[in-house]
Amino acid sequence: MYYPAKLNTAIHECYNKFWVEGQAIQDPKNFGAALAKALGEDVAKDVMSKLGSAEVKGKLLENTNKAIEQGAFGLPWFVATNAQGQTEKFWGFDHLGQVIEHLGLERGNELRAML
Repeated sequence: MYYPAKLNTAIHECYNKFWVEGQAIQDPKNFGAALAKALGEDVAKDVMSKLGSAEVKGKLLENTNKAIEQGAFGLPWFVATNAQGQTEKFWGFDHLGQVIEHLGLERGNELRAML
């Protein structure tokens, strides 16, 4: 199950755990705690139970192969299709402003300083 509406919160909690609290986010205990704070205990337990599973490894391999086929050569790699059906590819954090512009989205205050 996916939780796109809570992605920003989950990323924030992982960032906070690593950069603010100085905790090793690769430690499942710390990663699980960050997810629990963002998504709730039940969802975090569900996500953590799938780490390392054949299903997750298969999806990672599938997505990696797809990215290579699309020409990806580094991360982050974005393939964005806007409302007009135009698809563009973007590489690098410094191109997020171009992704937002291509998609016709507004740059909120939380992104303004980063872009």
